[in-house]
Amino acid sequence: MFSGRNKTLNNKNTYDFDKMYLAEQKSSLRNNFSKIGFSLLLSIVILYLISYGIVIGTAVGIENPQNSFALSNLVSAMASILAFIPAGFFCCAISKEKISSVISFSRAKKEGLAFILIASFAFFMLSNYLTNLFLGNMDLIGIPVNQSSSVFEKSWLNLSVYILSVAVIPALTEEFLFRGVLLGILRKYGESFAVVTSALLFGLMHHNFVQLPFAFVGGLVFGYVTIYTGSIVPAMIVHFANNLFSCIFSALPKYIGNTYSEIIYGIVVVAALLLGIYSVYRLSKNDEKLLRFSKRTSTPYSGLIQTEKEKYRYFFQSFGIIAFTVLLLAISVSDSFLS
Repeated sequence: MFSGRNKTLNNKNTYDFDKMYLAEQKSSLRNNFSKIGFSLLLSIVILYLISYGIVIGTAVGIENPQNSFALSNLVSAMASILAFIPAGFFCCAISKEKISSVISFSRAKKEGLAFILIASFAFFMLSNYLTNLFLGNMDLIGIPVNQSSSVFEKSWLNLSVYILSVAVIPALTEEFLFRGVLLGILRKYGESFAVVTSALLFGLMHHNFVQLPFAFVGGLVFGYVTIYTGSIVPAMIVHFANNLFSCIFSALPKYIGNTYSEIIYGIVVVAALLLGIYSVYRLSKNDEKLLRFSKRTSTPYSGLIQTEKEKYRYFFQSFGIIAFTVLLLAISVSDSFLS
């Protein structure tokens, strides 16, 4: 007599339990994503504290590092270390993750590694060319763009410090934070989700509307290389090679003049693109799953949070990510158009 009613009550209780559990997991997701946003905010705070420290030091009579090319680049390198490394450890600490569990410094798989590195480098050569072309034509559409006013001063000391601060340190610190810690923590929500969101945060961190889209796409490439090779080291190598190329061709005109520098630049870009096309061909021929990512969510709530759309919604609804995004967009407006 009561079996039908009891069955209805049991179904209702199960539904209510699932509803409560889903709400709890949604809240947990937002909290987890917020921790990433707060960690990035910490890096911004550290960078601004360093900047304010320089201003205060200058006010009391200490020489402004900006007056020296080498010193300003050394300060930039130290700022990168002091901002990104602690932020990475802080993110792991509040997320209750071990560095060793989210970052793989192991030897990358050898099969196709050279082709991956060459193809990635070729992509960045093309990206750099398009970026320079874009910047060169911004004034034609009436949009002024503020670029770095730092001018390379010819000397081997300056060149060495320049390479250290622009190529070596960023390749280590930025990859540690974004493709190491953040990608590693986000990967449990799906590889494609982790690559896209970490790349977006990487683009925002450049706080410049001109650089943002190129940094975002670059972040996608770095993330893909990390996932494909199973190690953060290849992404560091590609990042270093790309920045080293920019350093050398920023300084080269001081040594051999603009004409020869542009000729060499063109030869290197064309050669890199040809080798890149060949590398992509070889990779696609040998690996049918070259561009496939896992979207599987390896978490206790994977049966409830099923779609990519849901994950992205909870990511962008988290307070920490909202705060970081709003702040970086405001800084981007200031740096790109107002300063």
